[in-house]
Amino acid sequence: MIIDLKCGYTKRQLILATASLPDEETPEAKDLAKKIDDIGKTFPELSDKKLLNEGIANSNGITVSELLNGPNYEVLRDEYVLSRIYLFKDEIVKAGITDVQAWGIICYGLNLLT
Repeated sequence: MIIDLKCGYTKRQLILATASLPDEETPEAKDLAKKIDDIGKTFPELSDKKLLNEGIANSNGITVSELLNGPNYEVLRDEYVLSRIYLFKDEIVKAGITDVQAWGIICYGLNLLT
């Protein structure tokens, strides 16, 4: 799967933003990590292929069978995953971090900062 994230930040900016997050041992960092984990639990389809396929099918008004047997599975999957990532980013920004920090966390989680 190739995900074309359009976050508007350079790799360097994202690395610096994640470095500016609170130290892992502080109560603030633990609280933020819990908030992000809780938000992540509201997007289970990003880590479960069955739920992902159901979500894609539902959002396109088709059955999972039609999705899996159709010619546009990869396009529909990528569009759906991107839309869910953008929603996830918006939710973690609401948890109290900056936009660039949120993108840094996401890109780090997707191994895009290595």
